[in-house]
Amino acid sequence: MNITELLLERTRRLPQSDDPELTKFKQFISNKIKTLPETDEVYKTLREIEDLLQNVNAGGRLGLINNQLSAIPDESVKQAQKELARYIAGMNISPADRDDLFNRWKNDTLINHKLLLSPGRHAFNEIVNGYETNPAIKELTDELMRVEAYGHGKGEFILNVFSKKINKPENNKGDLLIDNKSIEVKTTDAGGARFGDQEVKPGPDFFNAVSNFTNSILTPLGYKSAAKSGINVKTIQELYAQSSDKTKFKKYISPVVKGLYPAADTKGCLDALFSGDYNSVRQEFAIASLTNYLNQKKDYGVLYVDISKDPSIFIFFRNNEELNDSGFRLDISTQYLVTYDTQRVAAQFTIIPSNRLSAEKLSSLPMNKVSTNKSADIPPAIMNWARDHAKQRNVTDPTTVKNIASMTMQLHSSKVPSADIIRQLETKFPALKYVKKKSKSKIKNT
Repeated sequence: MNITELLLERTRRLPQSDDPELTKFKQFISNKIKTLPETDEVYKTLREIEDLLQNVNAGGRLGLINNQLSAIPDESVKQAQKELARYIAGMNISPADRDDLFNRWKNDTLINHKLLLSPGRHAFNEIVNGYETNPAIKELTDELMRVEAYGHGKGEFILNVFSKKINKPENNKGDLLIDNKSIEVKTTDAGGARFGDQEVKPGPDFFNAVSNFTNSILTPLGYKSAAKSGINVKTIQELYAQSSDKTKFKKYISPVVKGLYPAADTKGCLDALFSGDYNSVRQEFAIASLTNYLNQKKDYGVLYVDISKDPSIFIFFRNNEELNDSGFRLDISTQYLVTYDTQRVAAQFTIIPSNRLSAEKLSSLPMNKVSTNKSADIPPAIMNWARDHAKQRNVTDPTTVKNIASMTMQLHSSKVPSADIIRQLETKFPALKYVKKKSKSKIKNT
């Protein structure tokens, strides 16, 4: 039975009435259905009409959606049912795609849990099953990705409602409980997140150390910061370089740094601070911030969510070493060190691809002799490196990745230094070059 015959059958089953006008109207509808052309657009429309007729006793489309949401065995879905129903009702989706969405949802197969907590970068189209094949899943995913509700920030809410195995911890330790593992979720949207919250604060002696440094070092110098937020590490580094008594300077600034990160080893921070290399300072302070946070929170790991990308990306890691192994590194903005502002002690951070780490991996690959012919077979190791390097920078087009691998093969076999190879690749393929986005708005940390 085709869709036209099916609709005619549905029309015949409408409640009987002695009203001649209703009978006439039913006949009119039947005649119109019979004369409709056999096109994909008409077929889609008739399917939607048939779906509505089939569920007319369920309260129409919204009633049908609420019934399907109620069938999902997840308290988080039930709590947010009104909002979810409103989102889905406003979507222009086919009955088949909607049914596939709800079947996956009910069976808890929307989220790829194994990939979600696997180290490295994964896009949402990899994490959400059906994202690439079902327009309904894609549209709802893109809509819910930016929702903040029921104590969940952006990125958290959708994970919580899309899987009954992802919940809010009962003791509120961690942002999400994923497969019984406490996970901190850090979301960025054109700005940055922070490794700081009500539980993670400076040590009890931090502000006393700040006061001692101010009275013993800054006041004698006649230095007073014009910024209410305090003095950042770059300025402290410059003041140290100009100091005539570096031993005294070290004596009073060291407790400040240790107090800032009471649960982390701060030797790397202090060595970098006194070295004069500001890039090293930023990296060491970022690592200490992460370590201090994880040691105080005692969570299984961190799930970093960047919703400024399309599709949004996830990076999961349990420590800095695991993050580096995935080809990424922490990058912090201004880190205030001498401050009484508790909102400033945790700097905003983002996670970015590391050319240095990528170059180190490339250097470790064997220097195979290859033909100068560009069509020569690309060694699997080079292909895998190129694929990872490109993916970390949101370049996934297969043809582009193959061209990147081919160029890498030629340069690598010619013994071009790995750092130079990466620079040449960025010139040839500008999409590989990471461009740090400027924050356009104040970002709510989660």
